Amino acid sequence: MYNNIPNQSRPVHKFMAFLFALPLAAMIFFVIYSLEAIVFKLIWNWVVVDVFKLRPVTFLEAFGLVIISLIIFGGLNKNKS
Repeated sequence: MYNNIPNQSRPVHKFMAFLFALPLAAMIFFVIYSLEAIVFKLIWNWVVVDVFKLRPVTFLEAFGLVIISLIIFGGLNKNKS
């Protein structure tokens, strides 16, 4: 497929693929962790509010807590050895 194209244009195709994949990966990241935030919010508002008499959390607070837990506990670490 690349026989007629000079070698210098191949990195351009890889860069364009990267530019396409980057926003797609960001959207997937946002959707996955938004779903986690929704689940966290529902569980928090169901259990913690009644048991400990704390106030309910909003979606943004739940999303922030999910991201903080990723940072603290290394949720994005691929090497779990």
